[in-house]
Amino acid sequence: MRFHNEGAVATPDTLLASARLLGIEPEAAIGTMRQMASTILDTWRRRFEQVGADADPVAKIEGAFKMARMVLDHKFEIQAPASRYARYR
Repeated sequence: MRFHNEGAVATPDTLLASARLLGIEPEAAIGTMRQMASTILDTWRRRFEQVGADADPVAKIEGAFKMARMVLDHKFEIQAPASRYARYR
């Protein structure tokens, strides 16, 4: 399990929510996340093998491969953002 943004559990939806907080339109964020996920899955492991990286360091970033698969498989639903202060009510 990976974490981001002050300890929030990283999921495709929390990554999208973070992008929205940065002012990135949801459609653009989803497209960018999917492009990044494809790059990670299509090139990273092969590139590490090409440069002779040991298996241990590659295993340490397995979370990136898992998140990339999650992003590509996820069915994003674009909804209006919740109030920024809703959690404090």
